This record gives sequence, C-alpha cells and structure tokens, in this order.
Amino acid sequence: MTLIIEADRLSRSFGAHRAVGGLSLAIPPGEIFGLLGPNGAGKTTTIKMLATLLPPSGGTARVWGSDVVRAAGEVRSRVGYVMAMPGWMEAVARANPLTYAIEAIRLLVLEGWSGGVTVSLGALVAASAVLLAVGAHQVTRQTRERIA
Repeated sequence: MTLIIEADRLSRSFGAHRAVGGLSLAIPPGEIFGLLGPNGAGKTTTIKMLATLLPPSGGTARVWGSDVVRAAGEVRSRVGYVMAMPGWMEAVARANPLTYAIEAIRLLVLEGWSGGVTVSLGALVAASAVLLAVGAHQVTRQTRERIA
C-alpha cells in the first residue's frame, strides 16, 4: 500500500533556528490527519516541505510515493497549496489591483507564457479585476482566500 504522506526524520533549519526537528509520520489513504501545535511549532514549514515549496534540511519525505526532493514535479502534479493569505493577494489588497492585471496580461501576451502558467495568470487577472471592481480594501479576508 502506498502511503499518502510519509516522513522520516524530516527537518528544516533557518540558520541556527531549527523550525522542524526530526518529524516522522506515515499517513495511509483514507486517514484524516491534523497538524496541530502552537505558533512557531513548524506546522507551516512542514506543509511547505511536503508541498515542495521549501527543501528539507534533513531527512526524507514522500507524497503519494514520490520523494519531495528528487521527484518534486511529480509531487506538485498531485497536490495543491493555498496559503491563508497568499503574498500576491496581500500585495494586491495594499496596491492598485489594475497594476497586477496589467502585469499578468503583459507576461501572458508579450512574453508568450503558456500552459499551466496561463491558467495561473488568468486567475490572477480575474482576481485582480474583482478586487479592482469592488475595492481591495473592502474585500474580506475570507473572500480573498476564496479568490486565491
């Protein structure tokens, strides 16, 4: 049986600070699993490592049987990660959303980006248009998360 997630002594350090220290776990298909802990316990860092957004400093991790370092592309094709407040959404909320829509269109049309990037840029244009139409400062955090 392939485990959905398995980690063996997974760790991540930022300089002298150890954010995740030797985490080992095995989550089988159908399991409901929660990652709980106080602020600074390494929950977000662990999720970012499992989603291949942050390389581990030590140990190993596999998602759907694929190593998060050696087969990061395979892992990314099977998982998704949406932050509570994506960085681009926070920036759009503080600035003029039209700026972001124009930049996305420029990358899409002038730079000739295609494939999966087109979908992401299309979503960015749509989200920016929504925020521009209603005023980014008036959109609730929950709505911004849904847009993301």
